Amino acid sequence: MSAVRAAVGLLAGLCIMGCAHSMTVQTYPFGSPMHHVANGMAFLDMGLMDDAFREFSAALEEDPLFSPAYAGKGIYWSMMGLPDVSQGYVFLAVAYAENSREEVFALVASMQRRLIFKDDGWFEEVARTFEEVIEIAPDNGAAYYWMGVSLVEIGDIDGAGEKLERAAGLAGAYRNKSEQLLLDLNVENSSR
Repeated sequence: MSAVRAAVGLLAGLCIMGCAHSMTVQTYPFGSPMHHVANGMAFLDMGLMDDAFREFSAALEEDPLFSPAYAGKGIYWSMMGLPDVSQGYVFLAVAYAENSREEVFALVASMQRRLIFKDDGWFEEVARTFEEVIEIAPDNGAAYYWMGVSLVEIGDIDGAGEKLERAAGLAGAYRNKSEQLLLDLNVENSSR
């Protein structure tokens, strides 16, 4: 039985190595707060809300001031339809950010929250926050993706295409999402 496992592991490793030039995998120490947040974000993408909430809560048990966990809970509560609760968590995420990476993560969560609720002036706030993120992290695929989605919402398909093309050209979790949305919008991607 162990020979079969070894063979499967070797084949999986070879497949991953063969795809390594086009694959970016973000890894975090198992059980770390960021590991829990990454799991939570993946669960949100899959619509597994209870699992996402559990992961963000586990991150906060490890580190009660961990900004990305508050950002994740802000997105979670946005998706659950509770604007005031989500706003509070996003506010805490920004307040507890200890470095530029955490600040950017919190600001992108703010963009998502505003896009979900579309409060008065939502688009202007998303655009302002996008500019703030890009000033800190010019190659942040998440910011380009959510700005593109926001532009779709207001009917600016050309502007959305530009932002989504930029996101699709960057490594990271939003590459495939951006490519798919470009296909859905029928926007030609000049970089592909």
